[in-house]
Amino acid sequence: MANTPKSGESSNIDMSQLISEMSKLTSPSLSTPSLPTSFNISSLFPVPMDRTNYLSWKSQFEDVLEMHGLAAVVKNKTDPPKVQDDGSVHPEFARDKLVLSWIKATSSSSIKTLLIPCTTTH
Repeated sequence: MANTPKSGESSNIDMSQLISEMSKLTSPSLSTPSLPTSFNISSLFPVPMDRTNYLSWKSQFEDVLEMHGLAAVVKNKTDPPKVQDDGSVHPEFARDKLVLSWIKATSSSSIKTLLIPCTTTH
C-alpha cells in the first residue's frame, strides 16, 4: 500500500531519504546502471560553465552522462515521479536530482543563480 500524506502533512521528500535512496542505486542491477555517489564531477571541469563556454561544457557533460549511463535523464521531457507505491524515492527522481546537482556543481556562480529555481534537469 502506498504511503500517502495525510491531511496537513507534506508530500516533500527529505534530503536524507533522497541520499539513502541514491546510495541504494549503487548496487548492481540488470535494469539500471549503478550511480556514483562519491564521484567528484567538479574535478573533470576545471573551468565551470559560464556564458562563454557552454558548447564545450555541454559536450564534456554529455560524455560524462553517457559514461555513467545517465544520458537519458536529460533527454526525458516529463517530470520523474518522486515516490514509488511503497513510499520510497523513485529511482528516476534520484537520478534526475543527481544529474541536476552535477549541473549546478559544474556551473559558475552567475549560472548557478539562474539555476536556483530549477527542480529537474529539463
